Amino acid sequence: MAKDDFPFDEAQVGFHELEIFLEFSRTEHLGQTAEALGYSVSSIQRAVRVLEKRFGIALVQREGRRVRLLHAGHILADHAAQVIRARTEAINAVLVAAGRRQIQLTLGHNFSLGIDIVPSIVAGFLEREPDTKVLLRSGTTNTLVSSLLSGALDAALISPPPAEPELEVVPLYMEATKLVVGANDPLAGRSHLDLAEVRDRPFATLMDGSWSYQELLKACARAGFTPKINVEVSDMIALLGVVRRGIAVSIIAERIAGHGHPDVVAITIDGSAARTRTVGLAYPRKMRDSRLMKALRTVAGRYARRVN
Repeated sequence: MAKDDFPFDEAQVGFHELEIFLEFSRTEHLGQTAEALGYSVSSIQRAVRVLEKRFGIALVQREGRRVRLLHAGHILADHAAQVIRARTEAINAVLVAAGRRQIQLTLGHNFSLGIDIVPSIVAGFLEREPDTKVLLRSGTTNTLVSSLLSGALDAALISPPPAEPELEVVPLYMEATKLVVGANDPLAGRSHLDLAEVRDRPFATLMDGSWSYQELLKACARAGFTPKINVEVSDMIALLGVVRRGIAVSIIAERIAGHGHPDVVAITIDGSAARTRTVGLAYPRKMRDSRLMKALRTVAGRYARRVN
């Protein structure tokens, strides 16, 4: 076969582009991919175009501002996950063989869990496994579940716990949801309220696909209205900042409300809209008996007994 008959050169496909494409495949959202990786949206677009050019085929379908994976894109994402995991395993194996033991644990978590539960469990885990490097990856619930299934994450602290049969879940604790308002808000002096009282107020939330976003919609629906969401953010610090300035109100989990800004007030929700959420540790069943997962489960269980 002449060289021109098969122009594709596999050496041109690098890990960098595959890692970007794999992250994009989890949400099919350029902005969320850029936020997760710390790149600009244009960098994500450029990486996808580079891969399409090198393969000589379309991997995504562009519909206005939306970009969706084609069948070939899904196939590439599945294999990219395997390639990247194999690279990590190879690096770890070489380091162990050379006496430089550097094992990695990639732990995902919801945005709202980063202040309290994540550092507590990581600290306990590293006490038991001090030679392990822990990689933390925050994301929406949907993104975390997809990453667990693809093998991009070893485990995740997540709410609500996933129901996929390939994943095993250790429930850790339950907590209530709260309405948060700015300290200067007319409602700031209230300890309880019916959510219907704020039906005409603007709301802020984390991005679509997060627990916060879904819970906000469900809580307001139970209270009999559809919320007007005028601000959507990608991290909890920004969300609390928006609430603090009086731009909007929001619904967040009780523990994050307890760690909130001093100018943000948390109010108990009464009536049919009142709910609790369950936080759990999720991981692939096939990893259940690995040494690192046993250590992580032990530490997570100890944390659960302490807070319940």
